[in-house]
Amino acid sequence: ELLNLSPHGYGIMYYNNGNIYKGNWKVGNKEGIGLKHNYDGSMFFGHWRAGLFNAPKDISQKVEDFVYGIDLSKYQNSKAINWNNLALFSDADGEVYAHPQDNHQYMHPVVFAFIKATQGINTDPHYANHLANAKKYKVIVGAYHFFTIDDDINAQIMNFIKTSKWEKGDLPPVLDLESEYMDQNAYIKKLRKYGVKKMQDDALRWLKAIEAYYKVKPIIYTSEVWKKNFLDNKEFDNYDFWLSRYYNIRPATYNSWTFWQRTCDSKPNGYNGVVDVNQYNGSFNSFILYRNALIHENTNER
Repeated sequence: ELLNLSPHGYGIMYYNNGNIYKGNWKVGNKEGIGLKHNYDGSMFFGHWRAGLFNAPKDISQKVEDFVYGIDLSKYQNSKAINWNNLALFSDADGEVYAHPQDNHQYMHPVVFAFIKATQGINTDPHYANHLANAKKYKVIVGAYHFFTIDDDINAQIMNFIKTSKWEKGDLPPVLDLESEYMDQNAYIKKLRKYGVKKMQDDALRWLKAIEAYYKVKPIIYTSEVWKKNFLDNKEFDNYDFWLSRYYNIRPATYNSWTFWQRTCDSKPNGYNGVVDVNQYNGSFNSFILYRNALIHENTNER
């Protein structure tokens, strides 16, 4: 965005030495919330004023030590998210919590976003807008499908392929396996009548079909409890997991995870509502290597 041919508003600058700045500008200077990612792997995120970074005091970690993201669906109004000011609050140690408190004066960027594309044979009405906005602001995206036992699995597979705008460079497609009802006991009763093994077989059919189509291995989203009770088939161990466990309690050591959903009611900067906050299991540099490996893995020339 420009004002009299000077950067003004939101924009991205690519430097000759490999540095990248993305964020807000005011008449040619960095001003407001922005992210500077340097070629040496260092990162600065937070408030800029008159072109200079306003470094936080007493911080005990580096921003690049953590990789945080969010997940979005129809429950977040796509028109209400102020993407150029979107940020997550943390304490001095870099730990993101649900609600900012006095000691949560530090900020972390939203590096990635998993966006709900489909549920059963239905589509999420905010998927297209969430996706377009995230890509505009250079947030790395992934699409997920909420599995349902009410719809034919082949129809669910085709619905995701038809709806999802997945492309090389995105995070892997995700299969969301959890209770479809707020009343988990009622859903579990229905699931057992449907057949846990049939649910597992259908889920594996979705995973294998999506991998064959996109040439990238999908991720499974579930909770630790759901994984233990209903995903005990060894074939699921061939997939990376995105595990939910709240109250900042890490998943158990015997549960490997690539992404961790650590809270479901975060109030970020830039959005007057709540979002889920997720963490990648590694540093920013390792996240980029993970993403690059996915790009090289995908050889589909559709």
